[in-house]
Amino acid sequence: MGRKFTWVQPNGRCMSRLDRVLISQDWDEIWGVASLWRLKRDVSDHCPLIVRYDGYDWEPKPFRFNNHWLKNKEFFKVVATEWESYQVNGWKGFVLHEKFKQLKGALRAWNREVYGSVDTKIEELIAGIELLDLKGEGVGLVEEEVWLRNSKFNQLWMLLKSKDSMEFQKSRSRWLKEGDANTGFFHACVKNRKRTNSIVALKKGREWLCRPEEIRSEVVTYFRKHFEEVPWERPTLDGVDFLQLSNDEAMGLEAPFGVQEVVEVIELSDGNKSPGPDGFNFSFFKKFWGLIELEVMGLFQEFHNSARLPSCFVSYFITLIPKLFIPQQLCEFRPISLLGSLYKLMSKVLSNRLRKVMNSIISSNQSAFIKGRHLADGVVVANEVVDLAKRAKKECLVFKVDFEKAYDSVSWSFLDYMLRRVGFGEQWRAWMKTCVCNGKLLVLVNGCPTEEVSISRGLKQGDPLAPFLFLLVAEGLTALSKRAACVENLWAMNATLRWFEFASGLRVNFSKSCLMGVNVPSDFLLEAASFLYCKVGSLPFTYLGLPVGANLRHAKTWEPVIKTIKNRLFSWRNRYVSLGGRVILINSVLASIPVFYLSFLKMPVKVRMSIVRMQKNFLWGGTSSDKNKIAWVSWKDVCRPKGEGGLGVRDLKWFNLSLMAKWWWRLLMEEGPLWRNVLDAKYGGVGRANLSIGRGNHFSLWWKDLVGLGTRSGGVVDWTQDIFSKKLGCGGSTSFWLDRWVGIVPLCVSFPRLYNLSLQPALKIKDMGEWVNEIWCWKLKWRRSFFVWEESLYAELLAIICCAELIAIIAIMRNYLLSITKEVDSWSFMLGDLFSVSAFYMYLYNKFLPPSRVGLNSVNTIAKVWDSWAPNKVVVFSWQALLGRLPTKENLVKRGISLEGTMVGCVMCGGGRESEDHLFAACSTTWEVWSKVHRWFGLTTVIPGTIGSLFQGFLPNFRSRKHALKGINLVWHAVMWVIWQSRNERIFRGVVVGPEEIF
Repeated sequence: MGRKFTWVQPNGRCMSRLDRVLISQDWDEIWGVASLWRLKRDVSDHCPLIVRYDGYDWEPKPFRFNNHWLKNKEFFKVVATEWESYQVNGWKGFVLHEKFKQLKGALRAWNREVYGSVDTKIEELIAGIELLDLKGEGVGLVEEEVWLRNSKFNQLWMLLKSKDSMEFQKSRSRWLKEGDANTGFFHACVKNRKRTNSIVALKKGREWLCRPEEIRSEVVTYFRKHFEEVPWERPTLDGVDFLQLSNDEAMGLEAPFGVQEVVEVIELSDGNKSPGPDGFNFSFFKKFWGLIELEVMGLFQEFHNSARLPSCFVSYFITLIPKLFIPQQLCEFRPISLLGSLYKLMSKVLSNRLRKVMNSIISSNQSAFIKGRHLADGVVVANEVVDLAKRAKKECLVFKVDFEKAYDSVSWSFLDYMLRRVGFGEQWRAWMKTCVCNGKLLVLVNGCPTEEVSISRGLKQGDPLAPFLFLLVAEGLTALSKRAACVENLWAMNATLRWFEFASGLRVNFSKSCLMGVNVPSDFLLEAASFLYCKVGSLPFTYLGLPVGANLRHAKTWEPVIKTIKNRLFSWRNRYVSLGGRVILINSVLASIPVFYLSFLKMPVKVRMSIVRMQKNFLWGGTSSDKNKIAWVSWKDVCRPKGEGGLGVRDLKWFNLSLMAKWWWRLLMEEGPLWRNVLDAKYGGVGRANLSIGRGNHFSLWWKDLVGLGTRSGGVVDWTQDIFSKKLGCGGSTSFWLDRWVGIVPLCVSFPRLYNLSLQPALKIKDMGEWVNEIWCWKLKWRRSFFVWEESLYAELLAIICCAELIAIIAIMRNYLLSITKEVDSWSFMLGDLFSVSAFYMYLYNKFLPPSRVGLNSVNTIAKVWDSWAPNKVVVFSWQALLGRLPTKENLVKRGISLEGTMVGCVMCGGGRESEDHLFAACSTTWEVWSKVHRWFGLTTVIPGTIGSLFQGFLPNFRSRKHALKGINLVWHAVMWVIWQSRNERIFRGVVVGPEEIF
């Protein structure tokens, strides 16, 4: 904290942050969150540093529903009893508020009684079980003592699971599983999250606020001013045309609420999200919906009739998320709303209704948050316009606008004005006024709420309704821009933005906005930027997280992705992550970082290999600085599905193609969106999704990559034709030659010679013939008569298009033509009803990835290891063992690691060479362990000499007991893991563990 630098060069020309204070993990666990302060320097060129620990009391934390309570057998009875016994009269909003208030008090008391001092209780239970075990080993236990030991064990298990679940809920992790909570890495993540979100001091002017009362007072003052609007008569957009809701759509929005739409919202909601002021999450609603349904649906009914909600339901918490690594001022935090559970449920139901009509009222140039549109649509338009300007050498100005605190600045009066202008009814507008304009906010400072703050403007960031309402507000700027467009564009742009600011409250942040030019003189660009009060930018630039105007094939364009992955890997550079944990991180996090780029851009080979190299190094080395770690399994095998002996990591090449192939599907299926119209206008027939077209010099790099995804040398489409085919309706939009509607490829590909001779290369099927006496007759026209050798091609073509099955289809087409409602032609996805990235990926994987070198029987065996309750790190270890890729002595020698002759032998028995088969199956020591396990289960199975046969022979004995299969699998994993750990103890620590101890 304090100033940025700790060292200053004597001449004052150079400054740096050289000095550091290092603390150990043990120190951190004892002292908690610390802050590092830079003190004033005297004559030294270094500044002294001091570590400060402030044990301030930030007041009690609010109530939080803990999901681990749901696993307690007594919990449902506690909630049901309290809910049904407390009777309150009044309107439903008041009744629900009082019941939840009473329930919170009861749950606090119950939690203290059952889970209070959980660590102490766990220690006492472990000690009690140990005493009973010792007595059992000596004189034995009587029946009551056996029952007491079992009871203590059940209590211990419940407390341990509840502790893990509580830590998991605290972490707010999106990728870790609850079973991974009891790991060092998990606890490090929780501590890091707490440290990052803690506010130890705030800077106000030149002063630092450190005491809780000072920080809380500053926070309240800041947000009271931030959400305050001075009343004044704002201008309107009368005379500007907007898209309109139909009467049916408006009436549908105001229909009575049904139980089913509420239940669907509850079922699809995440029960681990942070709760709001009432403290309850959707896990509670899922579990107790049958208990609270009557009261909740009563609240919906009263809201429908009166548009009224209790103020406490609409009030919300604001949590402060740091924008910078070390935030010092409140403007460096991002405020995110935490809504109460009942209001969030109401808001989600309303947003589901609103989502259905957004296409009707939002212009095509807005693409975010609307079903059927995609965030990258605007990036396509921007890139194609900039590319056209570059190639045609035309002047083009690009103005990138940034709104200051956009959500927080929306005027409520303008929002209501826009709702009225686009055709929303009085009832819906009243509902929106209740949801947006009522309630107060409380800011969470180190987990404790401040006093209430009144608000008079803004939308709640985190409210399901907010994105759709903001789109509606922004539609005002869209319509105003269309009306104000003229030759004097700069003046019109400036006037439009100012007028929109006065009307809506959205103020342009000119310090972040920039003006860029293509083929525009620099003098004019500077003058234009000065006129708009913004800065001058340059190409390429980033728009919605994607590059515009960049060379998409240069590695430099992908630097943000590479940097993000490196930073994430650096944050994991610690001693906590096991191989199993690294598999989860690669699958859940690393693979998802570049997805937005991969869905829009074709990844260059160099970039792909760089990312794969990082993934491989992380998987086998854990981001260690030692780059010579052994890759025990080839990356191709790692990328295979788990059912085929791999780890299920996605291959970036095929995943990239699968994501981009979705653009093909959209080109084939969507008619009318802005991005599609731009492509149609620029590329003509290509824009109409003719995937078999060749490349052109006027194509942008993005379009070249897209149309070339499924091509080989010569531009001939091959594997794409297996995926998309035309489904005939009336034949009015299906090209006879260019679309795949009969056979496995388009006719122009099957008969290129005839296609070149045709006088009808672009005609549709319905225009290629006519009905004569109820019989379809083809009318094919040619440039000249056929040569003799071409007649056989023509005969083959007629055989295909005149077959009985095809004539039957054309007869159906005729029925469509004669019907009042004509069915249009459509495209079909051959791998399912709708396009699926995962289905397309599996198609490419099966078509192009070489078969595994592991035998089919071994693959089937390896696939079964995942059906277990064992921890992920143990399952991944067993997977590696079954593949024969553990770092055994034999494998180390194979990979060039020199070992002395006597050291190659098995350390457990001193016998043969240490391989997986010997160590886990043939070794005399481990043979004794497996014999004890088999006797424990009452089996007489002969232990085979290979690890694969051992696993295959272990499970079939329990096929009749499917419920126990996972448990049996768990035992097998546990024995394998303990044998390996015992082997390592002998080698690295000299500790000898016998078969009895291993068992």
